[in-house]
Amino acid sequence: EHVNISCQSCHDSHKGGLRATPVGSDTLSNGYSYASFNAGAGKTCMDCHKYRANGNTLVNANLSAHWGPHYGGIADVLLGKNGYTFGAEIPSSVAHQFVQNSCVGCHMAQPAAEHRNKMGEHTFKMSYKDDNNVQHDLVQPCVTCHSGITKFSDIVAAQDYDGDGQIKSFVEEFDGLFTQLKMALPPVGQPTVNWQEIDNANITQKGAYYNYRYINYEKSKGMHNPKYIIGLLQKSVQVLTGIEFEPLADNPVNFELKQNYPNPFNPTTKISFIVPVEVMVKLEVYSINGQLVETLVNEELQAGSYSYTFNANDLASGVYFYRLTAGSFVTTNKMVLMR
Repeated sequence: EHVNISCQSCHDSHKGGLRATPVGSDTLSNGYSYASFNAGAGKTCMDCHKYRANGNTLVNANLSAHWGPHYGGIADVLLGKNGYTFGAEIPSSVAHQFVQNSCVGCHMAQPAAEHRNKMGEHTFKMSYKDDNNVQHDLVQPCVTCHSGITKFSDIVAAQDYDGDGQIKSFVEEFDGLFTQLKMALPPVGQPTVNWQEIDNANITQKGAYYNYRYINYEKSKGMHNPKYIIGLLQKSVQVLTGIEFEPLADNPVNFELKQNYPNPFNPTTKISFIVPVEVMVKLEVYSINGQLVETLVNEELQAGSYSYTFNANDLASGVYFYRLTAGSFVTTNKMVLMR
């Protein structure tokens, strides 16, 4: 029986705070455990918003009107899991996994005053259209990495994903690829999909159809995990049509602050780090007493690997800390100056 989502769906009225998720619920239908993933308050969201089917198992089951993943698998997409990969290695974006409180960090962000109660906060909506049919997007959580944008369509794709010779906004690139997949599924050549025309004995066709439903029911147009969704779309189109796409750029996939080298050092050492997206970066050095010694970086950087030299020529021997802040990602390492 379907019931409306209410306060009690997320909040425990007896104990206060968010509901505790059931033991073992932090596992996807394909057996992947995300127990170690720091979802914060978003863990409550992920407990419901995940698919109820194992893609690899389902593709071998008989088709029916209800065949497919069971709606709203945001957790699967965010983690880059449970799509049908045709045995290929599909890359995954991780930047959105570092959003503080994951789902809550974006969907419950506070919008500008004129958009209150229309998106963000307890509406959970990321966009809405006003009385004049003008769309407004909740970009406040996005500008930390995607500086200067005022709407989602301002985010330009990293490359030509749909193969039409133009690099457009990410949303347009997604739409182009998704349309190609729909056109390649039965009835072939039509921008609609009819499950009754899918060949039940054709695993390749069923795998592509599974990905169509996996992506369609998740509804974010790839925003939760751009590289994974683009990879699934390109692979699905390729196995159905033979079309080859330009390989996805091998960008870094994780934030990482490396151990300085050499360590111990005297008087200089190199501090290296990796950022997987364009983001505002601050790299600071602190004394053991928590006093700021030097700011090595305080600027917006493109995705990539970076290395900076720290000169401690005027400092006393001892333990120092260096901290990397990149958007919502914050981590600290220790180093030793030894004269």
